[in-house]
Amino acid sequence: MDDKNNKDLARVRIDRAEELLNEAKSLLENGSYKSANNRAYYSFEKSIKAILALKGVENIMGGRVLEYEEKDIMNRGIEQGLDLGREDGIKGIVTLCKKMNGSEIDVVESVVSTYGVSEEDARVMIKKYW
Repeated sequence: MDDKNNKDLARVRIDRAEELLNEAKSLLENGSYKSANNRAYYSFEKSIKAILALKGVENIMGGRVLEYEEKDIMNRGIEQGLDLGREDGIKGIVTLCKKMNGSEIDVVESVVSTYGVSEEDARVMIKKYW
């Protein structure tokens, strides 16, 4: 493929990645965490494939990119998505507990049991929303 075709292919992939990311955000806002994670995963995949297209790399092994760097990028993106989901969840727990006149310790206990973090970490996490 020539440079123009590579750029066109990259543009199509970036457009699709943006669509998937918008879907992920919408699903996350509606509490559909697994579906949001799925859409975010495919958004990252399309983004990586767009970068590869710009470098002139086509489908590898039936379309699966097995290079370490690409896997690493995708894994870091997934971790960031999970962190954002956890932040939204913690914010929701704090908001709900405050509306129901719950105490800060109730929120800490809920975050500890929901996310499997230490009490100290939970206190740090909820501090920005309390």
